[in-house]
Formats: sequence, C-alpha cells, structure tokens
Amino acid sequence: MGANLRTYYQKSSPGDQAGISLRNEKRSLGKLCLRRIDRVAVNGQQEPLMEVLAPASKNLQAYIINRLLLYLYREFRAAEKRGTLPWIRADELSAHFPSIPETFLRKKLKECAVLRV
Repeated sequence: MGANLRTYYQKSSPGDQAGISLRNEKRSLGKLCLRRIDRVAVNGQQEPLMEVLAPASKNLQAYIINRLLLYLYREFRAAEKRGTLPWIRADELSAHFPSIPETFLRKKLKECAVLRV
C-alpha cells in the first residue's frame, strides 16, 4: 500500500547533532529516518495504511470467504477459457484453505456451482 510521511521542519546548523539524537532516541511511535528526495533532505515517520485484522474477527472471516470465492470464480473462468467444463473438487479446496471447515467449503461451493457426487 502506501505510507504517510510526516515532516517536521527546523533550522539547524551543519554541526547540529539533532538528526543523530532523533535516530538514537527509542520511542514507541515508529522508525524515524532521514531520506534524500530530489536533492531535499526530509525527516519523517512512516505509518502503514493497511489494516491488520484481528484473529477470529468478523472482518477476517469475511476476508477469507472473499478469498475463497475469488479462487473459485478464477478457477471456473480459467476452465471456460480453456474450453473445458469448469469443475473443482471439494477436497482440493480443503487443501487450499485448511482453516475453513469442509462443510462450509461445500456450502460456498454449492452457491456458485452445480454439485456432483
């Protein structure tokens, strides 16, 4: 993804050691760095913009289900492009998604495919 870069401007002399003290100071705010961007020195802090999902949360479950459905539809689309009948085995799905129970996999497979026994 991307990162926000906060910049703090201050006047300093060439012999000033403020950059070194900022780098050596241990804070829980993140990593401070000094970069060169198009002949300009910028001091900033990076913040991740990607959401980190909590274990066993509803958002994580929705994300896993969306990944499962995306995998199914991509497999079906690839089979149609090859000119073959699109199919996928339920045990093959359980190998790709071991954290999802097989009954739930079959339920989602039933929603987007015709089941054959």
